[in-house]
Amino acid sequence: MDLRPTSGRELRYTLTIVLADVRRTLTVPELLEALNRLGLTAAGRPAKTISDALRWEVRKGRVVQLARGRYRTGRIPRSTLWWIRQQIAAAADAQ
Repeated sequence: MDLRPTSGRELRYTLTIVLADVRRTLTVPELLEALNRLGLTAAGRPAKTISDALRWEVRKGRVVQLARGRYRTGRIPRSTLWWIRQQIAAAADAQ
């Protein structure tokens, strides 16, 4: 399978949705595996890129960092989840 590198907003939104959908704590390798199942990979050094992307979402409160490399969903309004899903779908359609 050919994986498409992603970064920035698309990566942040995708990781946020992955965490919201599984509803449990995930490690960075588990998040990378979930990205791979979606046909994506984190650009550059994957573990660093993922943790850097999630840092923004932690500041927003959408993701909670429980320990080094362990994340879970924070508080995300339903309307925000809907909007993020629309953005991910639009990015996928553009590819």
